[in-house]
Amino acid sequence: MNVSSTRLWVSVSAVVSVLAVAMAFVVGTSASSFSDPPTAKDEAEATLSAHDEPAYWVGRTYDGAHLLEANTGAGWASAAYGEEGCDLDAQFIDAFCFPDLTLETKAAASVAGRPRSTCRRHVGESVVTGCASGEYGVLIGRSIVLVHVSSGSSTRAEQDRLVRALRPVERG
Repeated sequence: MNVSSTRLWVSVSAVVSVLAVAMAFVVGTSASSFSDPPTAKDEAEATLSAHDEPAYWVGRTYDGAHLLEANTGAGWASAAYGEEGCDLDAQFIDAFCFPDLTLETKAAASVAGRPRSTCRRHVGESVVTGCASGEYGVLIGRSIVLVHVSSGSSTRAEQDRLVRALRPVERG
């Protein structure tokens, strides 16, 4: 190899090295500018926070159950909690994927026609109505949160803990 070909080889190597470093920088910078795809919890929280009417939830997780999905409509909002990774796709019934806890918020006036429960008790500012352990209502101000526990059982202490955990969804 003569001197001129050695210089050419060194020059080409230097240019390739500079280009490789520049490409690594560009790829690294652009890759870090992308965020992770939204999770089911992110999408459900966004659905609830975009709702114009009152909605109550217990956060992104509660007692080991994760927020799986949320739905809203005229006058209501619902939040379903269960095992993380569980897909509640209505078109595909998975025998192992049911929500453990469902909360549905409605205006209290929309359920005014229901018979009054003889099982009313106060938990702080809220009023718990209904005797069934797995299904009960919680009156909070002008809203009622209908609670459904899929196991069908919840003790009074568990109900009270959940009622104390209920809070309005912050608007996005």
